Amino acid sequence: MMNAFLRVFRSTLKKALSPAWGRNKMENEQDPEVDFSVAPWDDEIRLHVKNWLKYFAYIALIGILIGATGILISPGAGLADLRKLIFFIAMIFIVLWSAIGMIYFFFTPRRYSVSLKGIVINRPVRRAVIPFSEIRKVTLVNHVPLWWLFGLIGPADPFFGPVNAYVTRCTGLVRVDTVKRVCYLSPRDPAALVEAVRQRLE
Repeated sequence: MMNAFLRVFRSTLKKALSPAWGRNKMENEQDPEVDFSVAPWDDEIRLHVKNWLKYFAYIALIGILIGATGILISPGAGLADLRKLIFFIAMIFIVLWSAIGMIYFFFTPRRYSVSLKGIVINRPVRRAVIPFSEIRKVTLVNHVPLWWLFGLIGPADPFFGPVNAYVTRCTGLVRVDTVKRVCYLSPRDPAALVEAVRQRLE
């Protein structure tokens, strides 16, 4: 039993003195991911959401007015039919915006992480990863013309190019140029995220 203990002790000592083992130990002691919080919505995105709410409210109101006019001029129609029409349009409005809310909840970034493999965009559903092997450069940008649409944010210009916008605002963004497309991130501290990525790329 003593011999077995000595063999285990010698094996452990050799690993401890090995440079490779030391490097692996240091890597394991390092935090594999550095987290960055997401910035809150800015006034520009809030304005987009308010405008869309107004547009849909106007559409619903016009639909009610047109339907009410049709009911009034139709023989045999009454107040009950008007109530059904209003209820139907209201339900469409509620279902549509509930779906938009679910899209926003599940696909809006909740946290960014810089891991050993790349930049991770953490979302309730299907997190996205930008591998370091595909990143060409990382820069800070003051403003990008983005547009909020049905719970997601994308480029306002459809010919803007292949873009992924994992953002909650249009100002103070991080631009990540990859071999495939351009990605935009909106961390609360953009400079810190850029520095963390550049350290990993070195």
